[in-house]
Amino acid sequence: CDDQRISSWNELLRAGVLSLAVLHRDACRYVAADADSTLRVLDAMSGSGVRALRYTSEVSMHGGPSVHVHANDLQINYPGTHPLRENLAAICNAGRCQVSSVNAIDLYMRARLDGLHYDLVDCDAFGTGQPHTGDAWWAVKRGGLLYLCATDSLTTAGLNPGKAAVGFAAVAARKMPSCNEQGVRLLIGAAYREAAARGLHAEPKFGFFHRPSSTIRVMMQLRAAKPPTPTEVENRLQYVA
Repeated sequence: CDDQRISSWNELLRAGVLSLAVLHRDACRYVAADADSTLRVLDAMSGSGVRALRYTSEVSMHGGPSVHVHANDLQINYPGTHPLRENLAAICNAGRCQVSSVNAIDLYMRARLDGLHYDLVDCDAFGTGQPHTGDAWWAVKRGGLLYLCATDSLTTAGLNPGKAAVGFAAVAARKMPSCNEQGVRLLIGAAYREAAARGLHAEPKFGFFHRPSSTIRVMMQLRAAKPPTPTEVENRLQYVA
């Protein structure tokens, strides 16, 4: 949705926090999960660390358990002073966070190889969201969440057909009054298709266009069931892309 209520960064960040709390609540209700278990979050492009701080401090406020965050940002290695380690020093010292500075794709593959998947993977990517729309699925545990981001609203509005074909494997209609919704649908469709190509069954939980930042965010969940059938893939994708 192009929701006027999602008008500030505070509300944008809160969507991920609430989703993680609801995920744990539903797991306890339907799968007899341990109510005191720690949720694992990968903040793949952590930036200043504000999302990591909110995940560790606010999920419990909404009925969730403690959260351990792996905060990663490749730019820590770049020249200059990066604030991530300093901002997260307190929760790192408390054993609730670890910081790394590697390529996010390497983290997804490492999670797959080690079998240590995350309850939520937050990919705050630029552009069309690729390659995270596809590769990040390897780091998500069954039943877990993948929080995707795309910022290229020109492409989702149909003004860059070549990039739409590469990033979303779709053609975006030009000058549509519903171009913001079209962007949400394109990102959902790309994430669903990428999961299906890996033999995984995903479903969207919500998606929205954040008007002040021209950002699309989509929350997907990896279902624990068997992979979708070809017919189901066809039926689902015809509505989103």
